[in-house]
Amino acid sequence: MAVCKRCGCAIPLGSKICDVCGPVPASAPQPQVWQTPVIEAGPPVQFASTSAAWTAAPRPITVASAPKAGFWMRGIAHIIDGIIIALPSVALGSVVLHADAAGRSGISLLIELTYFMYFWSSYGKGQTIGMQLLHMRVVKTDGSLLSLTGAFVRYIGLVIAWLVFGIGVIWVAFDANKQGWHDKIAGTYVVTSW
Repeated sequence: MAVCKRCGCAIPLGSKICDVCGPVPASAPQPQVWQTPVIEAGPPVQFASTSAAWTAAPRPITVASAPKAGFWMRGIAHIIDGIIIALPSVALGSVVLHADAAGRSGISLLIELTYFMYFWSSYGKGQTIGMQLLHMRVVKTDGSLLSLTGAFVRYIGLVIAWLVFGIGVIWVAFDANKQGWHDKIAGTYVVTSW
């Protein structure tokens, strides 16, 4: 909104007609300059639902209040990681070493353990490749990244969670903090946008 130079009332930008004074004479074109509109004093507009929310200081975002990754996002990331782990496991176990089933299982376990320990730890910034694609990260409950030992404990917890018919993994869908058993064992959250 612009302000009329003659009477001081507000007129829309680009308009040459004032509601009070009428049109601006053509002989005296006046450049339109942005001026801050005058706000009449009055009570502030309150957008909060309660007066307590209006006066409360904003809460800082902590890892406890950060948005947590849900069951389906984590499941899709785990499938992506499974494909990434399976390719070198099959190539190394079957094609290169010509290992039997037990040998291939051992190679697959070693590659999987190495993959998760590296990427869940501070070396991989708490993100496997599947988690990177879906913008998720594993952090401890204090917000710091895991050490290699913490990542190993989380992996052992994941194995335990799968051994009990997958109940420990499905637990993520029903837990208030979206923690599976392996998260509770290692003291971790999987957060988004952190």
